[in-house]
Amino acid sequence: MSPSLSANLGAAIRSSERSRKRNLMSSEAGTSADKIRLIVTRLSPGGRMASLLRLVYTGAFGSALLGCASASPPRTATSGPTPQGDASDPHSLVASLNPTNNAGNRILGTVRLTPVAAGEYRAEVSIRNGGGVQNKYPWVVRAGQCGEATTPPVGLEVGYAPLETSGDGTARIRVPLKITIPDGVHHVEILRSPSERQTVVACGVLSPVP
Repeated sequence: MSPSLSANLGAAIRSSERSRKRNLMSSEAGTSADKIRLIVTRLSPGGRMASLLRLVYTGAFGSALLGCASASPPRTATSGPTPQGDASDPHSLVASLNPTNNAGNRILGTVRLTPVAAGEYRAEVSIRNGGGVQNKYPWVVRAGQCGEATTPPVGLEVGYAPLETSGDGTARIRVPLKITIPDGVHHVEILRSPSERQTVVACGVLSPVP
C-alpha cells in the first residue's frame, strides 16, 4: 500500500470515529432530556410542576429578601436628661442657704457652682447675717439632703476657700473649686468656724440650673 493511500485511509477512519462519538453524545443528551421531560410530565400533569418549582424558588428568594430588610439596624445610644451632679456631663448647680437650728446669727445666702473644666468648678458663695468683721466660715459640699447623717465632704476640705465677713456681716467669694460631684443629691453646708467644723449653721440643697 502506497504512503498516500495509507494516509487517506487513516484520515477517513479518524473522521468516522469523531462522527460516531458526536452522534453518541447527541443521542445520550436527547435521551436525558426526554427522561427529564417525561418525569416532569408524570409528576405534574399540565405543567403544574414547573409552576410549583417557580413558586418555591420565588418564595425562598422573597423570604431571604424579607429577612434582610426586616433586620433591625444597630441602635445608637441617645442621651436623656442628665441627673443632678452627673460627673460625666456636669451642669451649673445652685443652692439657697437657710439657717439651721444650730445657727446663732441666722445666716442666709446663695451658692452657685459653674463647671469650667473636668473636675473643676467656679464657686460663687455669698452669705449675710454673719456677725462682725473677719468671722471665718468654712463650707463644704456633701452627699444627701440637709440634716441627713454626716457624710465625708466631696473632695478635700483644704480645697474649699473659707468665707470671711466684712463689717456688715456679709461675705462673698468667687474661687476655683477642684472637685468632681458624683451622681445623686448633694448639699452645701456653712460651718460655724474653723475650730467648730462639726456644727452646721446654714445649709442648702444643690439643684441644676435649667
